[in-house]
Amino acid sequence: MAGPLSRGVFRQSATVILVRKSKQLSRQSGLAEVLLIQRSRKLKTFGNDYVFPGGNLDAADCDSNSWNSVFEFDNPSSYSSLIKVFNPTRHRPRVLLNNQSDAIPADITFRICALRELFEETGLLLAIPKGNLRNSVANHPIGNSAVSPRIPSAELCRWRRQVTNDPAGFPALFINYNLLPDIHSLYEWTNLVTPKAAPVAKLRRYDTMVYIVFMDEHCDVTPSLDPQESVNLQWLTPEKTVEEWVNGMPVAVPTMYELLKLTNIPEFDKVRTYAVARSRLGCERWCPIIISRPVWPQSVKIFNGDELYPSDGSDVIDDDAIAMATWEQGTVTNRVLDVQFLPPTRNRVLLCNYNPRFGYLKPNQEIAYKYQRLLEDSIPNSKI
Repeated sequence: MAGPLSRGVFRQSATVILVRKSKQLSRQSGLAEVLLIQRSRKLKTFGNDYVFPGGNLDAADCDSNSWNSVFEFDNPSSYSSLIKVFNPTRHRPRVLLNNQSDAIPADITFRICALRELFEETGLLLAIPKGNLRNSVANHPIGNSAVSPRIPSAELCRWRRQVTNDPAGFPALFINYNLLPDIHSLYEWTNLVTPKAAPVAKLRRYDTMVYIVFMDEHCDVTPSLDPQESVNLQWLTPEKTVEEWVNGMPVAVPTMYELLKLTNIPEFDKVRTYAVARSRLGCERWCPIIISRPVWPQSVKIFNGDELYPSDGSDVIDDDAIAMATWEQGTVTNRVLDVQFLPPTRNRVLLCNYNPRFGYLKPNQEIAYKYQRLLEDSIPNSKI
């Protein structure tokens, strides 16, 4: 379990959208499924919610001495050969630009964090033999599939417990089996920043790199729960998750927002092709702004590109703009409205006619509305 590293008010973290091709021999054959974990109610952040695997960046993820030994590098400058395929000259979120000359590049440390958290939370170790590094680097622009090495389950469980208790043990795992972390199977998806909340809420704020990973079709390793933090784990198609969410499945808002993007491309092969190509265009920093209201809608989340979103990159909207806003309409909108049906049911309405930069998909409003209408029809005197 990692101890958080902070930069200013933010805790740095990494998340993995793990995607596999559906194994159901039905109409869902060939569709993309994502791995979702339900967090324990006792956790302060997204307690009881379904989320993608991930967690806080730890000092061990940035330990140049340990990772230099894993990669057999003399100094951090040697990592340039690994990160050049990530196209560092394109648009980058600021969290990836905080590099120091004597430190491992952020492009590497955030990927290591993502892989470590995935291992701790699911038992899936994504690694390659050391001899495959050159091929992995060369194939990154084409599209790598992630694999999990065949390590006896009892040994892997022992390592998992050790790394969960002390992330500093993660490099030793790779050295012991002559492996390397499969950093080139991770493709940049987005950079999510926790919105600013009212002071009374004391909301923890995170600056999170989100990666998408596509499992090799022949990988037969089954994820398993981390009982310290999770209570359930399941593979679902993005559209099925939306349906379950509307029916009451607790899904974290950032997770649902990304899933609604993925519903635009339901097939595994197509979404893989899209994600690999999109990752070369740039990575956007998304920091929604929450506005609480005493009347409908109870709260509004304003996203990048919305006509109310501040152009200076701050996380505060002018009160006059709030007062004049027409929440249901707008010239350019990218917002989520909270709608209360019957307690404790809470649903959300997306309003988005904004065309994102860098090849990003808009959240699929048709899919969201499809299931919201079904819910509306089942509740007397309700409306969206």
